[in-house]
Amino acid sequence: MNKKIIAYVLFVVLVAFFASCSPARHVPKDKYLLNRVKIESDIKDQSASSLKQYLKQTPNSRSLGLVRLRLAIYNISGKDTSKWINRFVRKLGDGPVVYDESLTELSNLELKKYFQNKGYINAAVDYEVKNRRRKVDVHYNIEG
Repeated sequence: MNKKIIAYVLFVVLVAFFASCSPARHVPKDKYLLNRVKIESDIKDQSASSLKQYLKQTPNSRSLGLVRLRLAIYNISGKDTSKWINRFVRKLGDGPVVYDESLTELSNLELKKYFQNKGYINAAVDYEVKNRRRKVDVHYNIEG
C-alpha cells in the first residue's frame, strides 16, 4: 500500500514539475514561441505531411505528440551560461523556435511555387497567424 502512495505522489510531483515549466521561458520579451504549424489543402493528391518540407520554420518537436521534451530540458538550464552545468543541459535540449514573420512569408511563397510547378496555376496559398499569450500558431490554407 505504501508503494502505491509513494508512486502516486511521485507521479503528481513530476506532472506538476513539467506543467509548471513555461515553454516560452527563454524567449525574449517582445518575441513569440512558434507553437504549432498546420497545413490544410483541398487538393486531393497532396498530403500535409509531404508539404512540411517546404516550410522554412517548424516548431520544436514533440514526444508522443504531447510534450516538447527537448525544449523542457533546455528550459531547465539557468540563464547564466558561464556555469558549465547550464551549458551542458542546454546542449542536451533544443532551444525555443522564435516566430519570424519573414520566414512565414517565405514559406508561403515556397508553397505557391511548389503548386505552380505541379501544374496548379490558380492555386491560392494563404496563412493565418494566431497569437496566444507568448505563443504563435500558424495555419496555412491551400485552395486549388
